[in-house]
Amino acid sequence: MNFQKPAATVLAMLYTLPLIAGMAHAAAPVSVFVDELDEARQVRVRPLMDPFATLGSLKPHNMPLPNLSGIVANRQKVLLLGKALFWDQQTGSDGVACATCHFAGGADNRITHQVNPGTGDIRFTGGDSAFGGLTAATNASVVSPGHSSGKSSGGRDLGNNQTLDYTDFPLHRLENPLDRHSEVLYTTNDVVGSGGSFGGMLVEATRGSTTDKCQPGKGDVFHSGGQALRQVTGRNAPSVINAGFYRRLFWDGRANSTFNGEDPFGGRNASAFVVEAVGLTTVAPRKLALTNGQLASQAVGPALSEVEASCGGRNFAELGRRLASVRPLQTQAVHAQDSVLGVYRHVSGKGLNTTYSTLIQSSFDSKWWRGQGKYRRVNGTLVADPNGYTQQELNFSLFWGISIALYEATLKSDDSPLDQALEGRIMLSEQEMRGAFVFANKGKCTDCHVGPMLSVATPLLVAEPAEPGIFAQPDALNVARIDAPFATAMPVMYDEGWYNLGLTPTAQDLGIGGNDPWGKPLSFSRQVAEPALKVDTFPFNACWFEKPITEIPPEACTHAVEMAAFKANEQRLGVDGAFKTPSLRNVGLTAPYFHNGGYATLRSVVEFYARGGNRRGDGSEDPEWEFNDNSGTGGLGRGHPVIDAGVGSNVLGIEPLFETDPDEPEFFPEETKQLTDAEIDDLVAFMLTMTDRRVQCRAAPFDHPALSIPDGHLVAPGITGNAKDFYTVLPATGASGVADAQCFVNSGDLFIR
Repeated sequence: MNFQKPAATVLAMLYTLPLIAGMAHAAAPVSVFVDELDEARQVRVRPLMDPFATLGSLKPHNMPLPNLSGIVANRQKVLLLGKALFWDQQTGSDGVACATCHFAGGADNRITHQVNPGTGDIRFTGGDSAFGGLTAATNASVVSPGHSSGKSSGGRDLGNNQTLDYTDFPLHRLENPLDRHSEVLYTTNDVVGSGGSFGGMLVEATRGSTTDKCQPGKGDVFHSGGQALRQVTGRNAPSVINAGFYRRLFWDGRANSTFNGEDPFGGRNASAFVVEAVGLTTVAPRKLALTNGQLASQAVGPALSEVEASCGGRNFAELGRRLASVRPLQTQAVHAQDSVLGVYRHVSGKGLNTTYSTLIQSSFDSKWWRGQGKYRRVNGTLVADPNGYTQQELNFSLFWGISIALYEATLKSDDSPLDQALEGRIMLSEQEMRGAFVFANKGKCTDCHVGPMLSVATPLLVAEPAEPGIFAQPDALNVARIDAPFATAMPVMYDEGWYNLGLTPTAQDLGIGGNDPWGKPLSFSRQVAEPALKVDTFPFNACWFEKPITEIPPEACTHAVEMAAFKANEQRLGVDGAFKTPSLRNVGLTAPYFHNGGYATLRSVVEFYARGGNRRGDGSEDPEWEFNDNSGTGGLGRGHPVIDAGVGSNVLGIEPLFETDPDEPEFFPEETKQLTDAEIDDLVAFMLTMTDRRVQCRAAPFDHPALSIPDGHLVAPGITGNAKDFYTVLPATGASGVADAQCFVNSGDLFIR
């Protein structure tokens, strides 16, 4: 990674409580503290990195939004529309809303019927449909013991509609959690995702109805007793809070920073268009390309996903037609003091006192809804059809994306104890400050979790560095190039902020190494390496690469000269199996963790990093360096000669915290080689300071309507079709939030909530 680090990688000193407790915030870099024990042993020590030097309060920053001139007529009404659409169960085909998977700290902490057996695993034709331990897979170097098939990590029978418990985690269990090479007791390609839609094909979206009429769900993987169950997503739901600070959204970055008004893919979809009124009555197709539109691009994705929220075959025009005359949230309680919705609350206490059509027409410029006639989208063109859709219906994806984006842009959590400490308003506790030093030094967490968003994947917060080689957060570069972890391998190019840590085998899920629906790479790095496939516009400067392409002195470097010397076959791409570095904000509320939901507690996450990630190779690549390849994939593509030669890894790598630096072993007294239990406790305590209490207690801007959340199924014998749902009801909250006893528990533990 491309940011300036301390001279070595592991903290080699003991610090004292009085010194730590005295730090409320960082006014200047911390000096070297040399403890007498170290002096007596004549052990050289390095300076402690100021734990706050690479962090920052989020308060001065706002999420960037597109220029909406000529599109939005009333921003407050658009915000109202966006919050209603986000929380309204009527928007899903069968009673789910966006909020169904983002209600707890912006994420999903349900534990019943939340397991996907690996339906996205590309090693299996059509995906894996068997739950439990992975005992065999193509190119799998690490598998689970044979007796674990159909079982959870703790040995319980595992299948649909089950409630998880502690023993079911982690999804990759080792004999020694701090030794990546210890015996694998259990591993699986199962994912703890989110229960969504039943699926089934759309039959009819009746005007004014609260749900769609659909055929029974597929029931091919998710079924019980002959009844279809809700499908479960193949990735864990990331938080929507603060999401607009990322340039690209979803774990694999497919939600483009340019919004085309129709789907998540920006300019990649050459057929996308919106419909604009010309004059008083006629309409015409228009291409839309709104920069800083990543929130809108993300918002329009799940709404039509038959796994997440929709029947198969539904489009936004059908949804817009059904909802036009519907009162927003009419089946859900709205708090009288809701910070956005309260003024428009219906006298019944449920829903709003208006309709979706009225809201749209009072929110958006009339040129997006006033046109006459009916039309259809046909192969990227607009065709008149008396049985088609109105302009307002055809543009419902535009209204949906922009309004939800404006709502989500208000979901900025910038008043955590960490923010308050960084601003000098409070002092953290002694334990929290001990954890802050572990975070910045021995734990090396700031390698990836830096800046106001605590993530290197947020270039929109980062200014360009002052000069080559000196920068704190170079993620504005988008594309990075570093020396390979193997001395004999080629340099590695990768998308800054997107890493393969060996969490899961690369072939299980390619992440940002995958393609869009038109076969074009999601990865910026792959687009640089293969210019014929370039479809995105993104800034980067080869002069800022940590591993230069040429030996030109930095002061004489130009991007053009560097790229003229670039040869794709002289580097590997570390993008297959790479996923976005998530923010740690509100991390105490967002268990389970990682893109596969494989870890239930922050402590187990720290153990994962402390051992250097998960071993995914057979250990034969290099006995002196333990970054093993993830199931034979990587390089410029699967089967690249460097990978075949066994000298390259697609895992960018994290060093085990109990390893010493081979170049400077004298920096490491024996007792500082490994995180102790106390240090892990301190580190977790520090991470819990990143939670904003307004999020925890659902106070404005995080207040919301009531939500009935599907939480498992009642499977009754002798019944066919879709199984009945059990529901958990999240009560409506107002601007002041809820009482302490009703707040989410900031525990960093899926089972303490």
